[in-house]
Amino acid sequence: MLPLIKLFMVLAIMVGLIRLKVDVGVTLFICALILGMAFGMPFEEIGSSVFGAFTDLWTWELVAMVVLINCLGGILKHTEKINAIAESIEFFTRDIRVSLAAIPAFIGLLPMPGGALLSAPLAGEIGDKAGLSPEKKTIVNYWFRHVWEYMFPLYPGVIVSAGIFSVPISTIIWANIALTPVALLSGFALIMGGVKYRLAPDIKGGLASNSRLLIMSIWPVAAVIMAYALGLKLDIPYALVISLILVIGVLALQTRGFAGYRGELFKGSLKADIIFLLVAVMVFKAVVEDSSSVEQLPSIFDALGLPIPLVLFVVPAIVGLLTGITVGYVGSTFPLLAPIIAAEGFAPGYFMLAYVGGYMGVMASPVHLCLVLSRQYYGADMGKVYRMLLPLLAAMSLSAVLLSGVLF
Repeated sequence: MLPLIKLFMVLAIMVGLIRLKVDVGVTLFICALILGMAFGMPFEEIGSSVFGAFTDLWTWELVAMVVLINCLGGILKHTEKINAIAESIEFFTRDIRVSLAAIPAFIGLLPMPGGALLSAPLAGEIGDKAGLSPEKKTIVNYWFRHVWEYMFPLYPGVIVSAGIFSVPISTIIWANIALTPVALLSGFALIMGGVKYRLAPDIKGGLASNSRLLIMSIWPVAAVIMAYALGLKLDIPYALVISLILVIGVLALQTRGFAGYRGELFKGSLKADIIFLLVAVMVFKAVVEDSSSVEQLPSIFDALGLPIPLVLFVVPAIVGLLTGITVGYVGSTFPLLAPIIAAEGFAPGYFMLAYVGGYMGVMASPVHLCLVLSRQYYGADMGKVYRMLLPLLAAMSLSAVLLSGVLF
Protein backbone atom coordinates (compact mmCIF):
# COMPACT_ATOMS: atom_id res chain seq x y z
CA MET A 1 0.00 0.00 0.00
CA LEU A 2 2.86 2.40 0.75
CA PRO A 3 3.92 2.86 -2.94
CA LEU A 4 0.32 3.69 -3.81
CA ILE A 5 0.13 6.28 -1.04
CA LYS A 6 3.39 7.84 -2.25
CA LEU A 7 2.08 8.11 -5.82
CA PHE A 8 -1.14 9.77 -4.70
CA MET A 9 0.88 12.13 -2.51
CA VAL A 10 2.92 13.25 -5.54
CA LEU A 11 -0.25 13.70 -7.61
CA ALA A 12 -1.84 15.74 -4.81
CA ILE A 13 1.21 18.00 -4.62
CA MET A 14 1.17 18.39 -8.41
CA VAL A 15 -2.50 19.40 -8.48
CA GLY A 16 -2.00 21.74 -5.51
CA LEU A 17 0.92 23.55 -7.15
CA ILE A 18 -0.98 23.94 -10.42
CA ARG A 19 -3.99 25.34 -8.54
CA LEU A 20 -1.63 27.84 -6.89
CA LYS A 21 -0.70 28.86 -10.46
CA VAL A 22 2.89 27.68 -10.16
CA ASP A 23 4.34 27.27 -13.66
CA VAL A 24 3.56 23.74 -14.91
CA GLY A 25 7.16 23.13 -15.98
CA VAL A 26 8.47 24.16 -12.56
CA THR A 27 5.76 21.99 -10.93
CA LEU A 28 6.90 18.95 -12.89
CA PHE A 29 10.55 19.42 -11.94
CA ILE A 30 9.58 19.74 -8.25
CA CYS A 31 7.33 16.67 -8.40
CA ALA A 32 10.00 14.64 -10.22
CA LEU A 33 12.41 15.38 -7.37
CA ILE A 34 9.79 14.52 -4.71
CA LEU A 35 8.81 11.30 -6.48
CA GLY A 36 12.40 10.19 -6.82
CA MET A 37 13.16 10.82 -3.14
CA ALA A 38 9.88 9.17 -2.04
CA PHE A 39 10.89 5.96 -3.82
CA GLY A 40 14.41 5.96 -2.41
CA MET A 41 16.34 7.14 -5.45
CA PRO A 42 19.73 8.64 -4.48
CA PHE A 43 20.31 12.21 -5.68
CA GLU A 44 22.89 10.94 -8.18
CA GLU A 45 20.30 8.59 -9.68
CA ILE A 46 17.69 11.35 -9.89
CA GLY A 47 20.32 13.54 -11.53
CA SER A 48 21.08 10.74 -13.95
CA SER A 49 17.38 10.46 -14.88
CA VAL A 50 17.19 14.23 -15.42
CA PHE A 51 20.36 14.21 -17.52
CA GLY A 52 19.06 11.24 -19.50
CA ALA A 53 15.84 13.09 -20.32
CA PHE A 54 17.82 16.19 -21.35
CA THR A 55 20.07 14.21 -23.68
CA ASP A 56 17.41 11.88 -25.06
CA LEU A 57 16.96 12.47 -28.80
CA TRP A 58 13.21 11.92 -28.42
CA THR A 59 13.01 14.95 -26.09
CA TRP A 60 14.50 17.23 -28.72
CA GLU A 61 12.54 15.61 -31.51
CA LEU A 62 9.46 16.50 -29.48
CA VAL A 63 10.68 20.08 -29.10
CA ALA A 64 11.34 20.26 -32.85
CA MET A 65 7.82 18.99 -33.58
CA VAL A 66 6.13 21.60 -31.40
CA VAL A 67 8.31 24.46 -32.71
CA LEU A 68 7.56 23.44 -36.31
CA ILE A 69 3.84 23.09 -35.57
CA ASN A 70 3.92 26.62 -34.14
CA CYS A 71 5.71 27.77 -37.28
CA LEU A 72 3.18 26.10 -39.57
CA GLY A 73 0.31 27.61 -37.60
CA GLY A 74 1.94 31.04 -37.85
CA ILE A 75 2.24 30.80 -41.63
CA LEU A 76 -1.37 29.62 -41.99
CA LYS A 77 -2.52 32.50 -39.81
CA HIS A 78 -0.40 35.10 -41.63
CA THR A 79 -1.61 33.96 -45.05
CA GLU A 80 -5.23 33.86 -43.76
CA LYS A 81 -5.55 30.19 -44.67
CA ILE A 82 -6.97 29.62 -41.18
CA ASN A 83 -9.89 31.96 -41.92
CA ALA A 84 -10.44 30.26 -45.28
CA ILE A 85 -10.45 26.78 -43.71
CA ALA A 86 -12.91 27.88 -41.02
CA GLU A 87 -15.24 29.52 -43.53
CA SER A 88 -15.25 26.61 -45.97
CA ILE A 89 -15.86 24.07 -43.20
CA GLU A 90 -18.75 26.20 -41.96
CA PHE A 91 -20.16 26.24 -45.49
CA PHE A 92 -20.19 22.43 -45.68
CA THR A 93 -21.39 21.66 -42.14
CA ARG A 94 -23.90 24.53 -41.89
CA ASP A 95 -23.91 23.99 -38.13
CA ILE A 96 -21.37 25.83 -36.02
CA ARG A 97 -21.29 22.99 -33.48
CA VAL A 98 -20.30 20.46 -36.13
CA SER A 99 -17.68 22.89 -37.43
CA LEU A 100 -16.21 23.26 -33.94
CA ALA A 101 -15.84 19.49 -33.56
CA ALA A 102 -14.76 18.79 -37.14
CA ILE A 103 -11.54 20.83 -37.06
CA PRO A 104 -9.80 19.24 -34.04
CA ALA A 105 -11.15 15.82 -35.09
CA PHE A 106 -9.55 16.24 -38.52
CA ILE A 107 -6.22 17.33 -37.00
CA GLY A 108 -6.56 14.37 -34.62
CA LEU A 109 -5.90 12.06 -37.56
CA LEU A 110 -2.29 13.23 -37.21
CA PRO A 111 -0.87 11.34 -34.19
CA MET A 112 1.67 13.77 -32.81
CA PRO A 113 2.46 14.99 -29.28
CA GLY A 114 0.93 18.40 -28.64
CA GLY A 115 -1.07 18.18 -31.89
CA ALA A 116 -3.90 20.18 -30.30
CA LEU A 117 -1.66 23.21 -30.79
CA LEU A 118 -2.15 22.89 -34.56
CA SER A 119 -5.95 22.83 -34.35
CA ALA A 120 -6.15 25.52 -31.65
CA PRO A 121 -6.09 28.55 -34.03
CA LEU A 122 -8.65 26.93 -36.35
CA ALA A 123 -11.04 25.91 -33.57
CA GLY A 124 -10.48 29.29 -31.91
CA GLU A 125 -11.57 31.13 -35.06
CA ILE A 126 -14.97 29.39 -35.05
CA GLY A 127 -15.16 29.41 -31.25
CA ASP A 128 -14.90 33.20 -31.30
CA LYS A 129 -17.83 33.39 -33.74
CA ALA A 130 -19.84 31.14 -31.41
CA GLY A 131 -18.98 33.35 -28.42
CA LEU A 132 -17.26 30.54 -26.49
CA SER A 133 -15.24 31.19 -23.35
CA PRO A 134 -11.52 30.32 -23.29
CA GLU A 135 -12.35 27.26 -21.17
CA LYS A 136 -15.02 26.08 -23.62
CA LYS A 137 -12.66 26.51 -26.56
CA THR A 138 -10.01 24.56 -24.65
CA ILE A 139 -12.29 21.61 -23.93
CA VAL A 140 -13.67 21.52 -27.50
CA ASN A 141 -10.19 21.51 -28.99
CA TYR A 142 -8.86 19.01 -26.45
CA TRP A 143 -11.68 16.47 -26.45
CA PHE A 144 -12.43 16.19 -30.16
CA ARG A 145 -8.71 16.10 -30.98
CA HIS A 146 -8.55 12.73 -29.15
CA VAL A 147 -11.61 10.82 -30.34
CA TRP A 148 -9.57 8.58 -32.68
CA GLU A 149 -6.81 7.37 -30.37
CA TYR A 150 -8.80 4.35 -29.19
CA MET A 151 -8.69 2.67 -32.60
CA PHE A 152 -6.89 4.66 -35.32
CA PRO A 153 -4.06 2.43 -36.61
CA LEU A 154 -1.48 5.23 -36.85
CA TYR A 155 -1.55 5.85 -33.09
CA PRO A 156 1.37 4.33 -31.15
CA GLY A 157 -0.89 3.02 -28.37
CA VAL A 158 -2.76 0.82 -30.84
CA ILE A 159 0.45 -0.37 -32.52
CA VAL A 160 2.28 -1.14 -29.25
CA SER A 161 -0.78 -2.94 -27.82
CA ALA A 162 -0.86 -5.25 -30.83
CA GLY A 163 2.84 -6.00 -30.33
CA ILE A 164 2.49 -6.74 -26.62
CA PHE A 165 -0.41 -9.18 -27.10
CA SER A 166 0.94 -10.60 -30.39
CA VAL A 167 -2.32 -9.96 -32.23
CA PRO A 168 -3.02 -8.16 -35.51
CA ILE A 169 -3.70 -4.42 -35.27
CA SER A 170 -7.18 -5.15 -36.61
CA THR A 171 -7.91 -7.10 -33.40
CA ILE A 172 -7.10 -4.03 -31.30
CA ILE A 173 -9.21 -1.84 -33.60
CA TRP A 174 -12.25 -4.10 -33.31
CA ALA A 175 -11.90 -4.32 -29.53
CA ASN A 176 -12.04 -0.51 -29.22
CA ILE A 177 -13.96 0.56 -32.32
CA ALA A 178 -17.17 1.39 -30.43
CA LEU A 179 -15.32 3.88 -28.23
CA THR A 180 -14.80 6.52 -30.93
CA PRO A 181 -18.56 6.99 -31.60
CA VAL A 182 -19.12 7.08 -27.84
CA ALA A 183 -16.47 9.81 -27.49
CA LEU A 184 -18.08 11.82 -30.31
CA LEU A 185 -21.60 11.45 -28.90
CA SER A 186 -20.62 12.23 -25.32
CA GLY A 187 -18.68 15.25 -26.58
CA PHE A 188 -21.69 16.61 -28.42
CA ALA A 189 -24.04 15.90 -25.53
CA LEU A 190 -21.86 17.32 -22.74
CA ILE A 191 -19.90 20.05 -24.56
CA MET A 192 -22.04 21.21 -27.44
CA GLY A 193 -25.19 21.13 -25.33
CA GLY A 194 -24.20 24.56 -24.10
CA VAL A 195 -23.57 25.91 -27.61
CA LYS A 196 -26.62 27.35 -29.31
CA TYR A 197 -27.60 25.67 -32.55
CA ARG A 198 -27.42 28.03 -35.45
CA LEU A 199 -26.62 27.84 -39.10
CA ALA A 200 -23.23 29.12 -40.04
CA PRO A 201 -23.37 32.70 -41.30
CA ASP A 202 -23.87 33.24 -45.01
CA ILE A 203 -20.62 32.56 -46.84
CA LYS A 204 -19.85 33.82 -50.32
CA GLY A 205 -19.70 31.38 -53.19
CA GLY A 206 -21.23 28.03 -53.92
CA LEU A 207 -20.23 24.40 -53.68
CA ALA A 208 -17.50 24.54 -56.34
CA SER A 209 -15.81 27.71 -55.07
CA ASN A 210 -15.88 26.60 -51.43
CA SER A 211 -14.58 23.14 -52.33
CA ARG A 212 -11.70 24.78 -54.16
CA LEU A 213 -11.13 27.17 -51.24
CA LEU A 214 -11.04 24.29 -48.74
CA ILE A 215 -8.58 22.25 -50.82
CA MET A 216 -6.29 25.23 -51.45
CA SER A 217 -6.33 26.20 -47.77
CA ILE A 218 -6.16 22.87 -46.00
CA TRP A 219 -3.59 21.13 -48.19
CA PRO A 220 -0.65 21.94 -45.85
CA VAL A 221 -2.30 20.07 -42.96
CA ALA A 222 -3.41 17.21 -45.20
CA ALA A 223 0.07 16.99 -46.71
CA VAL A 224 1.68 16.70 -43.26
CA ILE A 225 -0.72 13.88 -42.33
CA MET A 226 -0.12 11.94 -45.57
CA ALA A 227 3.66 12.46 -45.55
CA TYR A 228 3.84 11.34 -41.92
CA ALA A 229 1.73 8.24 -42.64
CA LEU A 230 4.02 7.39 -45.55
CA GLY A 231 7.10 7.98 -43.38
CA LEU A 232 5.75 5.60 -40.73
CA LYS A 233 5.04 2.94 -43.35
CA LEU A 234 8.56 3.25 -44.76
CA ASP A 235 10.02 3.39 -41.25
CA ILE A 236 11.77 6.72 -41.90
CA PRO A 237 13.36 8.22 -38.74
CA TYR A 238 11.97 11.61 -37.64
CA ALA A 239 9.14 11.24 -40.17
CA LEU A 240 6.95 13.95 -38.64
CA VAL A 241 9.78 16.50 -38.32
CA ILE A 242 10.78 15.90 -41.94
CA SER A 243 7.14 16.16 -43.09
CA LEU A 244 6.68 19.47 -41.28
CA ILE A 245 9.93 20.92 -42.67
CA LEU A 246 8.99 19.95 -46.24
CA VAL A 247 5.50 21.44 -46.03
CA ILE A 248 6.76 24.64 -44.36
CA GLY A 249 9.44 24.92 -47.06
CA VAL A 250 6.87 24.65 -49.87
CA LEU A 251 4.63 27.20 -48.12
CA ALA A 252 7.58 29.57 -47.71
CA LEU A 253 8.32 29.37 -51.44
CA GLN A 254 4.67 29.92 -52.32
CA THR A 255 4.06 32.77 -49.89
CA ARG A 256 5.03 36.19 -51.13
CA GLY A 257 6.39 38.47 -48.48
CA PHE A 258 7.52 35.56 -46.29
CA ALA A 259 10.89 37.25 -45.79
CA GLY A 260 9.14 40.25 -44.29
CA TYR A 261 7.78 38.36 -41.29
CA ARG A 262 10.03 35.30 -40.95
CA GLY A 263 11.94 36.88 -38.05
CA GLU A 264 8.72 37.49 -36.14
CA LEU A 265 7.48 34.00 -37.07
CA PHE A 266 10.70 32.35 -35.88
CA LYS A 267 10.59 34.26 -32.59
CA GLY A 268 6.94 33.36 -32.04
CA SER A 269 7.57 29.67 -32.75
CA LEU A 270 10.63 29.33 -30.52
CA LYS A 271 8.95 30.07 -27.18
CA ALA A 272 11.22 29.38 -24.21
CA ASP A 273 8.32 28.60 -21.82
CA ILE A 274 6.96 25.88 -24.11
CA ILE A 275 10.41 24.34 -24.65
CA PHE A 276 10.97 24.33 -20.87
CA LEU A 277 7.57 22.68 -20.37
CA LEU A 278 8.32 19.94 -22.92
CA VAL A 279 11.66 19.13 -21.29
CA ALA A 280 10.00 19.11 -17.86
CA VAL A 281 7.39 16.58 -19.05
CA MET A 282 10.14 14.27 -20.31
CA VAL A 283 12.12 14.67 -17.07
CA PHE A 284 9.09 13.73 -14.96
CA LYS A 285 8.35 10.74 -17.21
CA ALA A 286 11.98 9.56 -16.93
CA VAL A 287 11.93 9.71 -13.12
CA VAL A 288 8.62 7.79 -13.01
CA GLU A 289 10.15 5.04 -15.15
CA ASP A 290 13.53 4.92 -13.39
CA SER A 291 12.01 4.87 -9.91
CA SER A 292 10.03 1.67 -10.74
CA SER A 293 7.16 3.36 -8.95
CA VAL A 294 4.44 1.78 -11.09
CA GLU A 295 5.73 -1.79 -11.35
CA GLN A 296 4.30 -2.78 -7.97
CA LEU A 297 0.76 -1.57 -8.64
CA PRO A 298 -0.76 -4.83 -10.03
CA SER A 299 0.53 -6.90 -7.08
CA ILE A 300 -0.75 -4.29 -4.60
CA PHE A 301 -4.28 -4.36 -6.03
CA ASP A 302 -4.16 -8.14 -6.27
CA ALA A 303 -3.21 -8.35 -2.59
CA LEU A 304 -6.17 -6.14 -1.73
CA GLY A 305 -8.48 -8.70 -3.33
CA LEU A 306 -10.09 -6.21 -5.71
CA PRO A 307 -12.23 -7.45 -8.63
CA ILE A 308 -10.25 -8.11 -11.81
CA PRO A 309 -12.14 -5.51 -13.92
CA LEU A 310 -11.35 -2.84 -11.33
CA VAL A 311 -7.65 -3.77 -11.31
CA LEU A 312 -7.56 -3.68 -15.11
CA PHE A 313 -9.08 -0.19 -15.13
CA VAL A 314 -7.32 1.44 -12.18
CA VAL A 315 -3.70 0.32 -12.70
CA PRO A 316 -3.36 1.84 -16.22
CA ALA A 317 -5.38 4.87 -15.07
CA ILE A 318 -2.83 5.73 -12.38
CA VAL A 319 0.10 5.36 -14.79
CA GLY A 320 -1.74 7.36 -17.47
CA LEU A 321 -2.39 10.11 -14.93
CA LEU A 322 1.30 10.21 -14.00
CA THR A 323 2.78 10.09 -17.50
CA GLY A 324 0.17 11.89 -19.62
CA ILE A 325 1.03 9.75 -22.65
CA THR A 326 -0.69 6.66 -24.03
CA VAL A 327 2.48 4.70 -24.75
CA GLY A 328 3.47 5.34 -21.11
CA TYR A 329 0.66 3.25 -19.63
CA VAL A 330 0.48 0.76 -22.52
CA GLY A 331 4.19 -0.01 -22.42
CA SER A 332 4.52 -0.18 -18.63
CA THR A 333 1.28 -1.86 -17.49
CA PHE A 334 0.02 -4.04 -20.36
CA PRO A 335 2.94 -6.52 -20.12
CA LEU A 336 2.12 -6.85 -16.40
CA LEU A 337 -1.62 -7.26 -17.05
CA ALA A 338 -1.20 -9.55 -20.06
CA PRO A 339 -1.58 -12.77 -18.00
CA ILE A 340 -5.08 -11.56 -17.05
CA ILE A 341 -6.15 -10.07 -20.39
CA ALA A 342 -4.87 -13.02 -22.44
CA ALA A 343 -5.23 -15.86 -19.92
CA GLU A 344 -7.42 -17.93 -22.28
CA GLY A 345 -6.76 -16.09 -25.52
CA PHE A 346 -7.11 -12.36 -26.10
CA ALA A 347 -10.16 -11.04 -24.20
CA PRO A 348 -11.45 -7.88 -25.94
CA GLY A 349 -13.64 -6.84 -23.01
CA TYR A 350 -10.76 -6.95 -20.55
CA PHE A 351 -8.50 -5.16 -23.03
CA MET A 352 -11.05 -2.39 -23.58
CA LEU A 353 -11.33 -1.79 -19.83
CA ALA A 354 -7.56 -1.53 -19.44
CA TYR A 355 -7.16 0.73 -22.48
CA VAL A 356 -9.95 3.09 -21.46
CA GLY A 357 -8.77 3.16 -17.85
CA GLY A 358 -5.31 4.24 -18.94
CA TYR A 359 -6.64 6.67 -21.52
CA MET A 360 -8.95 8.37 -19.05
CA GLY A 361 -5.90 8.82 -16.83
CA VAL A 362 -4.00 10.34 -19.77
CA MET A 363 -6.89 12.69 -20.59
CA ALA A 364 -7.07 13.82 -16.94
CA SER A 365 -3.31 14.19 -16.57
CA PRO A 366 -1.97 17.66 -15.74
CA VAL A 367 1.12 16.76 -17.79
CA HIS A 368 -0.77 15.88 -20.99
CA LEU A 369 0.79 18.21 -23.56
CA CYS A 370 -2.41 18.77 -25.54
CA LEU A 371 -4.24 19.88 -22.40
CA VAL A 372 -1.43 22.11 -21.20
CA LEU A 373 -0.81 23.69 -24.61
CA SER A 374 -4.54 24.22 -25.36
CA ARG A 375 -5.07 25.87 -21.99
CA GLN A 376 -2.02 28.04 -22.54
CA TYR A 377 -3.06 29.03 -26.07
CA TYR A 378 -6.56 30.14 -25.06
CA GLY A 379 -5.55 31.54 -21.65
CA ALA A 380 -8.11 29.32 -19.89
CA ASP A 381 -8.53 28.66 -16.19
CA MET A 382 -7.46 25.05 -15.51
CA GLY A 383 -9.99 24.54 -12.71
CA LYS A 384 -12.90 25.46 -14.98
CA VAL A 385 -11.51 23.24 -17.73
CA TYR A 386 -11.42 20.27 -15.36
CA ARG A 387 -15.01 20.91 -14.29
CA MET A 388 -16.01 20.44 -17.94
CA LEU A 389 -13.65 17.50 -18.50
CA LEU A 390 -14.60 15.27 -15.55
CA PRO A 391 -18.19 14.51 -16.72
CA LEU A 392 -16.78 13.48 -20.12
CA LEU A 393 -14.30 11.12 -18.48
CA ALA A 394 -17.07 9.67 -16.31
CA ALA A 395 -19.31 9.11 -19.36
CA MET A 396 -16.51 7.34 -21.26
CA SER A 397 -15.62 5.17 -18.24
CA LEU A 398 -19.22 4.11 -17.68
CA SER A 399 -19.66 3.37 -21.40
CA ALA A 400 -16.51 1.23 -21.38
CA VAL A 401 -17.80 -0.78 -18.39
CA LEU A 402 -21.12 -1.41 -20.17
CA LEU A 403 -19.50 -2.24 -23.52
CA SER A 404 -16.86 -4.51 -21.99
CA GLY A 405 -19.65 -6.37 -20.20
CA VAL A 406 -21.03 -7.29 -23.62
CA LEU A 407 -17.59 -8.48 -24.76
CA PHE A 408 -16.63 -10.51 -21.67
